Amino acid sequence: MKKLLLLFTIILFASINQTSKASHVLGGEITWVCLSNGKYVFYAKVYRDCTGIPYPFDNKTLQIVGNPLPRSGSNSTISSIILKPDSATFMANNFGDISPQPVGATAQTPTITCANSDPGAVQEFPFQSDPMNLVGTPPANGWKFYLVQPCCRPIITNLASAGTMMLRAVMYPPTTTPTSGQCYDTSPKFLASPQYTFCRGSRSTNQFSAFDANGDSLVFSFERTYDAPPASPTVVPYAPGYSFDNPTPDSVFDVRNSASIMTPVSGLINFEVFNGSPLTLDYLVVCQVDAYRSGQIISTVYRELPITMFDCPSLPNNAINRKPNLTVAGKPQGIEINVIAGQTVTLPVSIVDDDTSSVSSGLQNIRLTAKGNNFASNLADPQFCNNPPCARLLNVNAIYDTSWSEFVIDNPGAIATTFDWQTSCAHLGSNGEKRTYRFYFKAEDDHPPIPKVEGGYIVVNVYPQEVNPPEQFCGSLSSNDLALSWDNSGINSTSFVSWRIYKKIGTGNLQLIDTIANYQTTSYLDQNYSSSSSSEYFVRPAHTICGNIREGRKSEVFSNTYLSNPQVSLSRYILSTNSVGDYQWYNCDSSRVIPNETSSSFIAPRNGNYALILSRGGCVDTTACVTVYGVGLEENGILDQLSIYPNPSNGKVFIDREGAVSLDYQIYNIQGKLMKRGRLAANQNQLLLPNAEGLYFVTIQDESGNTKTYKLIKR
Repeated sequence: MKKLLLLFTIILFASINQTSKASHVLGGEITWVCLSNGKYVFYAKVYRDCTGIPYPFDNKTLQIVGNPLPRSGSNSTISSIILKPDSATFMANNFGDISPQPVGATAQTPTITCANSDPGAVQEFPFQSDPMNLVGTPPANGWKFYLVQPCCRPIITNLASAGTMMLRAVMYPPTTTPTSGQCYDTSPKFLASPQYTFCRGSRSTNQFSAFDANGDSLVFSFERTYDAPPASPTVVPYAPGYSFDNPTPDSVFDVRNSASIMTPVSGLINFEVFNGSPLTLDYLVVCQVDAYRSGQIISTVYRELPITMFDCPSLPNNAINRKPNLTVAGKPQGIEINVIAGQTVTLPVSIVDDDTSSVSSGLQNIRLTAKGNNFASNLADPQFCNNPPCARLLNVNAIYDTSWSEFVIDNPGAIATTFDWQTSCAHLGSNGEKRTYRFYFKAEDDHPPIPKVEGGYIVVNVYPQEVNPPEQFCGSLSSNDLALSWDNSGINSTSFVSWRIYKKIGTGNLQLIDTIANYQTTSYLDQNYSSSSSSEYFVRPAHTICGNIREGRKSEVFSNTYLSNPQVSLSRYILSTNSVGDYQWYNCDSSRVIPNETSSSFIAPRNGNYALILSRGGCVDTTACVTVYGVGLEENGILDQLSIYPNPSNGKVFIDREGAVSLDYQIYNIQGKLMKRGRLAANQNQLLLPNAEGLYFVTIQDESGNTKTYKLIKR
């Protein structure tokens, strides 16, 4: 009954959607750029439903909310910014018509156009501000920018109400203190006009491709939509069965549906819709893109726009048209990788489409477009970008499409290429820090009127070279001072700048206590050392990496608790220690370490002299040799034929032995403490270990006094 009620509600909203098109604004986005002269330029795009009334392409007001608000150079408060129509871009981009266009040599006349007011046609209106300074620092929750649209929202299938839409963006405080009045961040930017028309009955991909000119880390997610006013935004409720992070019909509406899932690293959304035929239905999707710098959020932008679902024609063989299959390095859709500046990135990119063409003989024509913040403009020349070497695509011939002012790759049925990028120091941040680069792919077929599209991505995190730490960092007492020492082998002396010594006392803060510029100096005397408090130390090498001084990885941490000498205790044939560290037992008679004996206790297999090598941080201590004698394993007798099983066990073990003889036993824990002792009669063959799980040593003694010790594990 609940499902029937839900479906009835959805049908009601759908019928309203078909008759309510008085409004015209579907969505949009706000972004900004930080110019080299320290000024900002703000941009906005507004998307209009071409079946609605015309949109006034005139000056708009971008409102700012925050406390305190930014100020101008003359110290007056700035509460709004004027956005002017970008007519040149509008006209160059087909007068803003971003409706789906047939592509390639087989392209047909578009059947969905804004000029004809066709359902599904959308027009894009670009705006930008004059360059300007914003003096001041945003509050912790940021300066919020709003562009209020004319009332009212169109009726959308997945929304429960229609108020006054607002586009928005947020600028957060900088990670470092900038020069007063100078810009410090360029927001994430959406690389292309949105894809918004899709066909029912097969899997679809929607790509919110965005990059960040500063190389900040980006996180993509679904978000809510809000109505005016900017001072007190109102969350728009969703219709039954939908939510902001479940914006398209899921399996509740049709068991064949697949709910929308967004990839956080790329903004790719995969979904599948079967229900709704024969209606043309709209579903609002809001993509939020957060930019992080040094782990701190620095800006957020949003793109919101409904997607429209159509009933699309079948292929000539009556099959459903499927999207191309795109893989990067064998992975569906895309990949994220980490590299060190100077390494070359080489990844195979493959697009395959086995569907037959509706507009020509043979397979469908595939068009591949590629965009990113360090792609070669012509996709081929490694010097043809703002920050060479540039990424390029090998083994393909990119041609220039004058209609869309971009280089594209066309081929029937399949495209095989290689993404190739030689990274360098130039691809690090301004201070030599990690920087992220995003490269996006769009593969579409030529099936009219709505081509099937697949998205792909490569995210490359470029890191500076990381310098190895010094080894064997250790300390010892020198009178009342603490003498620290380390090994400089493995440290590059050519790029070396200094040793940096750090100290922490108790729960206090870590402090840099000294810097040593001499590469050959591998010791330091702390004359302020006090044995009355716990202290920890480590050293980092500083190097010149890509023109910037950077610290390498830190050494092992030395604690003054390591100054106490390790001790070994002997209980019968078991040697053990309470000292904390990494263990290696040592045979003093053969002067060799004992293989696989690396726990805090050790069973001597035979009479002899043994020691413990204890590693703590970079310090290595060896105890005095301990003599073990009287080990029963060197005696022949009935114990040679004795076996204990299973091992590991649940605590109950069985003893097999030759003859009807009685045996005495003793059970020790890993610390060498006697846990249990007793006697097994001649007719007894079971032994119970102590209750606690762990490692135990069981010593068996026969009637002649011969002994043998077993290592048993209880789980």
